[in-house]
Amino acid sequence: MSKMILARILALVVGYFFGTFQTGYFYGKAHGIDVREHGSGNSGTTNTLRTLGWKAGAVTFFGDLFKAIIAVLIFYFIYRNTYPEAVKCIELYAGFGAVLGHNFPFFLNFKGGKGIACTSGVILAVCPIAAPICLVLFILAVAITRYVSLGSILVVISFLIQAIVFNH
Repeated sequence: MSKMILARILALVVGYFFGTFQTGYFYGKAHGIDVREHGSGNSGTTNTLRTLGWKAGAVTFFGDLFKAIIAVLIFYFIYRNTYPEAVKCIELYAGFGAVLGHNFPFFLNFKGGKGIACTSGVILAVCPIAAPICLVLFILAVAITRYVSLGSILVVISFLIQAIVFNH
């Protein structure tokens, strides 16, 4: 097996384990509530916000955001000199692993959040120049339609388009 393939697998696995840290679940448990038993039934930012309030939502958002950023940055610093031409690819594997771990944590029977705060962390870490447009689209979509899911879809589509345009 080549070292590059091993780097990708390692990034995916380590990213997954970072992603399994369920901020909303742990915050809720610390306050005597399993957020998965309320609202949409997941442990993500939106459900935690609706179930426990703005402070819990903010803590969950930033926890989920930073777990992805940390996973991506670890692999950036490890492989930036070894594979400079492929480091973005390895970062994306770590980020994808973090989102997978967030959405499907093994210790919660593969039922986590929806991965948008975590995806936002990946966007910030991999292509920060794309973040402002993603944020504006998200805020506008949610303000106009009141659908977080629509804002989330626009963020992902916008990120993919910007990553191509900015050659990332």
